[in-house]
Amino acid sequence: MIESGGIVGFDRVFVLGKSSGGTTAQLAVSLGGGSVKLAPLRVRGYVLMAPFFGGVEWTKSERKRREQLMTLDVVER
Repeated sequence: MIESGGIVGFDRVFVLGKSSGGTTAQLAVSLGGGSVKLAPLRVRGYVLMAPFFGGVEWTKSERKRREQLMTLDVVER
């Protein structure tokens, strides 16, 4: 946000990500949160828009599902 006077408010940053970008946003905030190296940047939160937390292989519970709403073919499109 640009404050009055044209100064950017680096102490009020939100990270946003959509789909796999939501996964990246969550990872970036969790790894960099509270880091002194980011000063003066201060991440206040993140917005995940339909994040996709998926992996390369199906989990045990995903393999056991009888109905496949999200087949591997659909997920990888």
